[in-house]
Amino acid sequence: MRLLCMVLILSLSGVLSCEREDKFLERPYSFDKTRFSKTYLFDTTSAESYAVDVDILWVIDNSGSMDPYQQAVIQNSAAFMSQFTTNSRLHWKMGLISTDHKDLPYMGFQNVVDWQTSNAEQTFNYAVGRLGTSGDGIAEATFQPTLNTLNRYPTWLRPNAYFIIIAVTDELEQSRITTPIFLNEIQRRMGGDLSRFVVYGVYGQDSNDSWNRKNEEAVLQTGGKIYSLDSPDYGVLLADLGQDLVTKTTVVDPIVVLDQRPVSSTIEVTYKGRKLIPGQEWTYNPKYNFIKVNDPKILDSANLNVDVSFVVDTTYKP
Repeated sequence: MRLLCMVLILSLSGVLSCEREDKFLERPYSFDKTRFSKTYLFDTTSAESYAVDVDILWVIDNSGSMDPYQQAVIQNSAAFMSQFTTNSRLHWKMGLISTDHKDLPYMGFQNVVDWQTSNAEQTFNYAVGRLGTSGDGIAEATFQPTLNTLNRYPTWLRPNAYFIIIAVTDELEQSRITTPIFLNEIQRRMGGDLSRFVVYGVYGQDSNDSWNRKNEEAVLQTGGKIYSLDSPDYGVLLADLGQDLVTKTTVVDPIVVLDQRPVSSTIEVTYKGRKLIPGQEWTYNPKYNFIKVNDPKILDSANLNVDVSFVVDTTYKP
């Protein structure tokens, strides 16, 4: 009887030990099933890799001398617009204000005008026509009207979007603030990132002076371009401006587009055997589901393979 009990005890303990071992082995296996790992190739060349948000603000002088220039913009706006409508990845929107700081916006703030607007060109031309020439002829400005408008509509600038100003004026910038103060204010509204801010200027002969070069400073310090207000061909002018804008805003940083939706806090990015630092060396864009390298200098052009792993977000619904 004693021998039978010992046999039963030994048999039972063996079963129990096997059960414990099986359960121990199942845990990492079940966890690994939810984690996605893949070697990707960084894309450093394609401008069609992901959509780019571009917020365009036209600031057009509406003082007494501007009628022929406003009409030139209207008559040639198609040359500018065509640069955007052919680029399906450019998610642009436009607004229009005047150089009179007392004016309310003429377009794009109460009602959105963007890449999905079927009659965007006609809407823009109608808004420019409404500007008129009765605006403030003493304090024509780009800086202050822009800041006033962004204060009034604080959500108009989209997060991570490019912010483009196109200023059309025949006078000096006459806001009561300096160019550095203006740029600091824009930088604050863009979350500290001024690299996505560009100013284009269509300026007359009197738009810059030896004692007031604020118009020119804003363009040069943001990497924009200056055009002549007295250009004989506004079609060429606006087409070039539009093309330069598209080129600047579709420059692609090294990215990998993920083919699963991650739990963002679980993403690990490993390049050449080293885990890259999240937030510092790479960032994740949840809107377009890609990982971007913040400093392309860390990459070796001869080796663009990167290992990415993460827990798949099974709750995500597109």
